Amino acid sequence: MADLQNLAHHLPYTGTDDVMIGNGKSLRITHLGSSTLHSSAHSFKLNNILCVPDIKHNLLSIYQFCVDNNVSVEFLPWCFLVKDLLTGEIRAKNKTKKDMYEWTCVVTPRTFSSLKTTPINWHLHFKYINFLYM
Repeated sequence: MADLQNLAHHLPYTGTDDVMIGNGKSLRITHLGSSTLHSSAHSFKLNNILCVPDIKHNLLSIYQFCVDNNVSVEFLPWCFLVKDLLTGEIRAKNKTKKDMYEWTCVVTPRTFSSLKTTPINWHLHFKYINFLYM
């Protein structure tokens, strides 16, 4: 599958979970993998990427991203900042676009970095950045 080409490592998903989107529809997970997300000066690990062929946009679990990379994310009306937790140094900065926080990058289309959860936990525990594809 072309969607798997940008994943550094991937295996077929053998679990029984799926991804539930905002309208309540469940989407099938086909693979589990990992990759790297790049900014102009830094690279960030993306673990537990779920390949979901029917999803329309890449989504990122901010919680998982922060834990895996030892960073925090600050959201402002005009941009968002990724900061090192120990030093406070800004590791990445991206502007908002069309009222969305977007990270301009090249990442495999239709991947989702998170684990399945209940709809209420989905909204309580995670915030997402929509990716702009190049």
